[in-house]
Amino acid sequence: MNPLRLSDPTVFLKTRFLQARKGPGLPADLRRGTRRMEGSNNCVQRASMQSKRSVDIDLAGEYAVRTPLGDSDTRRQSLARDEAHFALIAANAGVGPTVYDIWYCASSTKEQAKGLHIVMDFFEADLHDAMFKRTEWVAREKPRIADAIES
Repeated sequence: MNPLRLSDPTVFLKTRFLQARKGPGLPADLRRGTRRMEGSNNCVQRASMQSKRSVDIDLAGEYAVRTPLGDSDTRRQSLARDEAHFALIAANAGVGPTVYDIWYCASSTKEQAKGLHIVMDFFEADLHDAMFKRTEWVAREKPRIADAIES
């Protein structure tokens, strides 16, 4: 899957970002795992472009699909657009997860919740988890993390 590379996301956010999508809205070959991780406003599932059924997407999926929950602040179009704008800027600057697809669903359907949807790189831990819950993982990955920060 190719990353969204937008020098100026403004036009995208006024056009393609708002276009209605059929079904779950995801790229055709993207398959989601079954395990969901939930926060206060969104849930995330691992996903993979691999078509082999033997792949355990919940363990090996290289993408994250973020979808809004019922009380997500990104159900409001203006807030979703602002968050999408900042996510695209961070991704293009190399300081945020790579964004492969991003869209706003204007009204809930059986397969899509109203709000902001993002397909992005999957990361093993967020900063809070890394600092307080996964210190052994951070110690093991310290050289790789340092290289990524320096480059």
